[in-house]
Amino acid sequence: MSLYLKHKFDDGAKIFGLWYISESEEELKSLFYEVGYGPETCNMERYYNISNQKRRIEWLSTRILIYQIFNEPKKIDYTENGKPYLVDNDYHISISHSCDFAAVLLSYEGRAGLDIERVSERVQKISHKFLNAQEAENAPVSDLYAISLYWGAKEALYKLHGNENINLRDNINIKPFEPRKIGILEGVILNGHHPEEHILHYFFFSDYLAIWTD
Repeated sequence: MSLYLKHKFDDGAKIFGLWYISESEEELKSLFYEVGYGPETCNMERYYNISNQKRRIEWLSTRILIYQIFNEPKKIDYTENGKPYLVDNDYHISISHSCDFAAVLLSYEGRAGLDIERVSERVQKISHKFLNAQEAENAPVSDLYAISLYWGAKEALYKLHGNENINLRDNINIKPFEPRKIGILEGVILNGHHPEEHILHYFFFSDYLAIWTD
């Protein structure tokens, strides 16, 4: 099994899990059934309706990672907006995938938002789609790590909010920061009501970034 990291913090109120996907789909499927998943604990129709093999592998690895955290299979379902939740469990959940990794954040005391990204130049090319004017001024496009942090932070806050009607550039603001290997950011969600201020934690590892809401 390729459990890369399992970490509990805030006295167990939050759990972060990271799975390195080294297995083939068939290996993951075998492991999936071996640890107790099946029709009663999963919507198997959703799995069989996924046409993309990479997405099927992510689907399987996420559920195996959940098993590794709880030592038992847990059923994941989705809201109308596509936000995942654990059936019959008090933890809020956020899920993210990137290339060779699957990650989950579980939060007992409030909503959860998580993003994991492979750091690549692609994010620089699309920065105009998610950076507002002030953020663009604070972070030169040439600074790959700063741009990646803006992107990851906004994705994490978008997932936490769970509303498809908000825009990464116009409705989520990230306060100025100094990029580090491990650090904290502050972000604000503007959704037409009172602004929501959030703290985000992050770390870079290998060629990846993991960032999540407090």
